[in-house]
Amino acid sequence: MKATVKVPEVSLPALSVAARAAGEEIMFWYQRGDLHADAKADQSPVTQADLAAHRSLLVSLAQLLPGVPIVSEEGDGAALQAVVDTAPVYWLVDPLDGTRDYIKGTGDFSVNIALMVEAKPVIGCVLAPAYGWCFVAAVGQGTWKQDAALDQWHAVRARSSDQERFVCLVSRSHHQGEGDILHAAYPLATCKAVGSALKYAYIAGGEADFSVRTSPTSLWDTAAAQCVLEQAGGAILDFAGEPLSYRTGRLENPPFVAMGDPAFAWRDALEKLKPHYKKALKTF
Repeated sequence: MKATVKVPEVSLPALSVAARAAGEEIMFWYQRGDLHADAKADQSPVTQADLAAHRSLLVSLAQLLPGVPIVSEEGDGAALQAVVDTAPVYWLVDPLDGTRDYIKGTGDFSVNIALMVEAKPVIGCVLAPAYGWCFVAAVGQGTWKQDAALDQWHAVRARSSDQERFVCLVSRSHHQGEGDILHAAYPLATCKAVGSALKYAYIAGGEADFSVRTSPTSLWDTAAAQCVLEQAGGAILDFAGEPLSYRTGRLENPPFVAMGDPAFAWRDALEKLKPHYKKALKTF
């Protein structure tokens, strides 16, 4: 019988401090207006802020849990895949999620930190450096929000959804018409464009109901937000209705939906989007 891996003890406030330190590195570059980006091998953009936040997290997370591997978007791809495939415990982080929004100056970018145990996100942190707020969550401890550094933490829960008047969030930089299609199918619904993992934090905090993503995302884009949303009562599911898996032999996610209310009729919404998402599903 396989032994159960013990979840390491991590202080959620201490984790938020690590996230805020990375956020400060991001805001240093953001506030000075240095939004220049270079292209990585996969042609995705990378900025000095991405790299500075990455370096910050390598130090702070190693202090929180010495010896635990850190899988970061800015690390070496081949080495990262090996850790994701085999390590029982590791950090999965995106130092700057929403680099395109960072470059555009929208403010919709985040620091995402997840602690993975047996390929499941058991602790999560999503920080919005430009807005000051931070969500943290852990299995069995719920989801908590701090509106600004040094503020008191307060527990948050996702809300019950109105099946017709729901608020849908779509990607600002990667949308493919989902908002228009959903609004045509549900005239009373509101569709808003939001960047990065902030979409799922807003759903966890009861400010929105639903989001759908068909364009490519990586594991570090969703892991922290998945923990935050699940512990607030919601879910991030693939189109088969299963929670996103983090040990599939690849670093990319399939298309998925996020919702705060598990009773939300997301399959009905996807049916409206079927002509749109069929093509996306062919790659998975």
